[in-house]
Amino acid sequence: MQTAVLDNVAHAGMRLRRAAGPEFGDPAGQVAVFLPELAQVQREFPVLFTRGDDGSAAMMAILGLEPDELLFAVNGQWDARYVPALLRKGPFLLGKSDGDDPVIHVATDHPRVTEETEGSEPVFLPHGGHAPALEDALDALRLIHSSIEETRRMTKALDDAGLIQPLPLTVAISDTRAVKFDNYLAILPEAIQKLSSDEVTRLHEAGYLQPAVLIAHSLGTMNDLVRRKRMREE
Repeated sequence: MQTAVLDNVAHAGMRLRRAAGPEFGDPAGQVAVFLPELAQVQREFPVLFTRGDDGSAAMMAILGLEPDELLFAVNGQWDARYVPALLRKGPFLLGKSDGDDPVIHVATDHPRVTEETEGSEPVFLPHGGHAPALEDALDALRLIHSSIEETRRMTKALDDAGLIQPLPLTVAISDTRAVKFDNYLAILPEAIQKLSSDEVTRLHEAGYLQPAVLIAHSLGTMNDLVRRKRMREE
């Protein structure tokens, strides 16, 4: 990945393709999501967890039933009411310059970056201000970087409470084919119901009980993933 500090003079002609899909740099299979966007994410995607080598859990929105699959990109366009922040940020990231203050960098070789005008949006306005496409990406970056630690604290609290458990799930795609989810963990509604009153109080006071409920409810969107998968394979 080739990156440069974003500059409204050096990158005056930079544009972003209005397109979605792995071929345009979007993640497939799963994408990490953050606490402030959870209410919107859980309406569209199953929210599950993966466990890292250090044993910590990470919250993910499931984008496909197979590792290289993005079922929410249809004919090169995004097909859901919400776009997770890690997708919305596109080719932009926060980095450091010579000082300590973070600055915006851009991956100049990102598949969405172009100078072609057709099917794209400008990064900068004609006189150098931020165009809407850049403002949207910066909003996503701010959400991500302001909530990384709180999301980790929430996930740890849910894990410590015993809510994050292995998900024994096999999804039937057809009469002859199924996908086994054996590397994910989930919060099941019955696990929340089994919490002691002290654990309920502790999670509620920390602000994590409602997110746990939202995560559990998100499993209902698995049916939509199956529907999308079947439509794609027809």
